[in-house]
Order: sequence, then structure tokens, then C-alpha cells
Amino acid sequence: MFVVDLGFSRAKWLCGSAKGAVRSCFRRSKAEGFIYRGDRFLVGERALLETGSRYLRTIEELVEMYPLFVSVCAGKAGILQDDVLIVGLPYDFWKAEVAQARNGTASAISALQNSLTHIEGASALDFGRVIVYPQGLGGIKAYLHDNPAVSGNILAVDIGFNTVIYTLYSCTQGEILAGKTFYKKGVHDMAVNGLFPEIQGHIQGKTLTPLEIDYAMQTGALQTGFDRVDITPEIKEAASAYVNDLLSLVTGDLKAHGGVVGFDTVLFFGGGARLLAGKIESKGVKVVVMEEPEFANAIGFRIRAEEMAAGNR
Repeated sequence: MFVVDLGFSRAKWLCGSAKGAVRSCFRRSKAEGFIYRGDRFLVGERALLETGSRYLRTIEELVEMYPLFVSVCAGKAGILQDDVLIVGLPYDFWKAEVAQARNGTASAISALQNSLTHIEGASALDFGRVIVYPQGLGGIKAYLHDNPAVSGNILAVDIGFNTVIYTLYSCTQGEILAGKTFYKKGVHDMAVNGLFPEIQGHIQGKTLTPLEIDYAMQTGALQTGFDRVDITPEIKEAASAYVNDLLSLVTGDLKAHGGVVGFDTVLFFGGGARLLAGKIESKGVKVVVMEEPEFANAIGFRIRAEEMAAGNR
């Protein structure tokens, strides 16, 4: 069982006890790299060092490039085939495509399954079955697996690079009561609109690409010539403002949709959840930032697949 959770910042993978992540950054290359659809690509950190590199930008591009990143992750994991490959898509998109498939219309999910069953490249990859799960729900599954006594409703917030996915989940009913994906509201929004204005003084008016801003945020420093500037104070300030805006966005959307249903637990995961440590105070509601939050969806996907394989629906 091989799990690849591709997001707009990183592709996270699980294989047995091993796990890892690859930046969702790529560029076409003439001389070397992974072969996909006849073209060569540099991926991850190697692509980041090259001009012309970029992150995945749209959900359509994410679906299109999934086989390339599965190939890269499989290379990191050292596999060429597996009985089951599990991948994820943003909740809203997944839900709409499932509904489309039920109406007998071709869906992106079936197209993705077909493209991932056999992947051509320098080394062909084969998977016996491809399962597509909704991102946002995986983290809830992982949390409930480790905390089976939790009851009531859970408001889960999955903070990615480009997206924020919230789901209101009923432990009693075992289903999602409400959910939505916000695009262009993830960590990228904080980096470009929150952090960049705060660090302009360190770069003397120069511009930085979103890739460069994100890298500076991840490392906590700016490299300016031979100097390395600590920008953790600016990151903390930008993160605090971002968290407040994000919580207002989520709670406001819930209220707009007739949000009279309460929740007992707020669960944060996704790579951006690390920004929330120590920044949220609450009375009467339990606030949880999951450990290794960037892998929460992937772990939940695997748990769900194992339950289904054991006959537990």
C-alpha cells in the first residue's frame, strides 16, 4: 500500500514505516530529469534551483501532473509497483467529481485512476488499484483513530499552501455536515500578502518570487549575498494576522450557511498548521494541532484503506 498526498506545496508519501516529502515544484528540462509524457522534468529541490521553475497552480494542473509526482515519490520510496496506490484531491473538487461519476459522466477521478494505474517513464510503475480520497477528511480519520473516545462535532481545518479546506464532522453520525475548499487562502496568501511587506526592508526594494518567499518562510531566514538574516519575528507577526483572518473566514462561512450546529473540537492539520502553535486561545472548545500535521491526510487515507480491506465500512 503506497500513499501519495499531492498538494500545491509538497507531495507527501507513505510506504510501510517510511515517509517523505517532495516539493511540488517542477520545470521542463532538456538534458536530464524524470520522463513524463515524453518530456523531461526536474522536480522538487533540484527544480527550485533553476530559473523557470514553478509550483503547481491549479487543481487541473495538479490532476495532470499527479503521475509525475507519484513517479518521483515512488523513486524515493524505492518501489516500482504495489497492490494499492492511494491519493487525495481537495474535498470540494472530489465531492463534485464523485457526484458527476454517479450521474454516469466521465470524471476527473476516473481519469486520474486510469493515468496512475500504469505510469510510463524511465522505470514503468504499476499499481493494481488506485483509490482517490478527499483531502481534509484524512486528518479527521487519523485523529479519531488515535482518539476513539472523542464525541460531538469536529471542525477540521486543513491548511495547505494554496488551499484551506474546512470540514464540520459529526462523530455521532459518522459523516461530514458541511465543508468547503478556499483557494488562494493557504500559506501562500500569508507569505505573499503578509510576510513579504514585512521583509522588504531586508532586500532593499528587490522583488521575490512566491517560490523564494515560501522558501524563506520555511527556513526562517533570508540569504542576501553572504549575509543570512533571521526573519522569524516577521514570520510570527504575519502568522498571527493570518490566523485571525483565517478563523474569521471559516466561522463566517459556517454562519452564512445556517451555522447553528456547534462543535466541541477544532482540529488543525496540513503543513500550515505549524504556524498556529500557541496562537489560539479558546474556552469550552478543545483546540488540537496535530503532530506532523503535513502527513495527517496521508495517514488517514491509509487507515481508511486498511479498514476497507478488512471489511469495515
